[in-house]
Amino acid sequence: MAKQELLIINVLKTIFPEASWSWAIPALRRAGPIWEKLESEGFSQILVQEIGSEPTDWTPGRIGAAVLNRKYSDLVNWPINSFGDLPAELRNQVHQTYQDYEIKYFFQGTTTSILW
Repeated sequence: MAKQELLIINVLKTIFPEASWSWAIPALRRAGPIWEKLESEGFSQILVQEIGSEPTDWTPGRIGAAVLNRKYSDLVNWPINSFGDLPAELRNQVHQTYQDYEIKYFFQGTTTSILW
């Protein structure tokens, strides 16, 4: 296990209750883009400020909304009730980001499992 990965795990262990470590940390680890972003210094603390320390609240949607809230707080009325409530430019960016995610992570994994 890489040193950076151990650092992320240790940070998450300081945030989440011990009873959740066995499922919450592996779930975040499987979410490639989220895990990669957790390598950014201070990102986990931003999530704690925006979402809290309850691991069931750390869903991809809420993490994405926390990032949007930080980057675009002047453009978006919080909380976001619907994808359609976003400004068109931001909605297009979210849609493109999701498509990129599908190509990089979903289809890559599907191809690998089909080959096996």
